[in-house]
Amino acid sequence: MLKKVGIFVGILTFALVLSACNGDQTEQGSEESREGSEVEQGVNESIEKNYEDVPDPVANVNGEDIQKEDYIMTIESIIAREGIDIESEEAAQFLPMIKQQAVQSLVNERLILRAAEDDGIEALEAEVQERLEPYLAQYEDEEALEETLNESGLTMDELLEELENIVKQEKYLDQRIEPVEVSEEEIQSAYEELQALYDEELPSFEDYRDELELNLQMEKEQEQITEIIEQLRAESEISIFIE
Repeated sequence: MLKKVGIFVGILTFALVLSACNGDQTEQGSEESREGSEVEQGVNESIEKNYEDVPDPVANVNGEDIQKEDYIMTIESIIAREGIDIESEEAAQFLPMIKQQAVQSLVNERLILRAAEDDGIEALEAEVQERLEPYLAQYEDEEALEETLNESGLTMDELLEELENIVKQEKYLDQRIEPVEVSEEEIQSAYEELQALYDEELPSFEDYRDELELNLQMEKEQEQITEIIEQLRAESEISIFIE
């Protein structure tokens, strides 16, 4: 079973867990760390209450189940990423949308991963190791990282599997995304639209140009990714067991 897959949100779970744990390592026993643990426990308890009736599995993709634990973990990562208080009115308003985002992301990730593997795409050990380096950089050595993972209910093998999956998914998409070109007219038009939207003074076009070009490139690449995913979904059998 793939416990965590993700080019979109899965890896964020590891990043958030490791970041929190790394903070606890640097200030062990402090009042701030204890308060952080209490907040985290409260969030986890609130999430569990919200998902008592969630079926397991939550979805099936071409005969493969997507487990409830992956679904809840993905929701946790989205909530943490957006900085939403699980007990707030904001959470109540956005939770249905977050739930849908979580399950659809997991389905899409599974589709891309399986398509990559069907194409014979592999992740080289050096590529996985390169993805591991930012995590190792936060710790004295690999053993310290592994100890932190274990304290969080995760394992080094799970982290390496996640990184391997991400490499495969990105390779698959890279092979299918056509080179993107952005014209000077498109960049100028985007700048003028921003000027019309915001009252405050924007940076000059020359200062903002490169950022606008990058954003437009990313938008066009995302449009291609969306089309790729839509095609994969059209060719697949997908069952979602939650509302």
